[in-house]
Amino acid sequence: LETMGRGTLHLELPPNVPIDVEFVGQDGSTVLNMGGTALERLNVTSVRGDVIVTLPEYQPLMSQSQDMLGTLTVSDGNLAMFIPTAVAARLELDRGGSGIQPQYDANVYNYLVGDILEARNINTAQIILRYTLHVPRGRIRIEVPS
Repeated sequence: LETMGRGTLHLELPPNVPIDVEFVGQDGSTVLNMGGTALERLNVTSVRGDVIVTLPEYQPLMSQSQDMLGTLTVSDGNLAMFIPTAVAARLELDRGGSGIQPQYDANVYNYLVGDILEARNINTAQIILRYTLHVPRGRIRIEVPS
């Protein structure tokens, strides 16, 4: 896209079509607003640059609640995830020994031994999502949109 004078790709998909997304980026910021989609799985690899991901309020049909739905890898940058209040997430963190503490709302998430952020309502929620977050040199921030 850059050779054509553009650095942005905007893709619109029909609603309610289950999708798996695999994104690989080399350099630059990435924004993946998956809200309103039927997201089954999401894998992101970013070599350099910050990544922002908005997850949908959607229970994957092709997976069980205990299944890992993907890995978000941000090798050199920060990761921000926006997770709707109706979604209970279990996020296994791999911070590569960086010592950079994740940012999250302690009223919504528990920080468990083993470097895991888990929604406090995970035992009662209708929608449960599990992801691995690999961010060895940046900050992980989990937001609940208002």
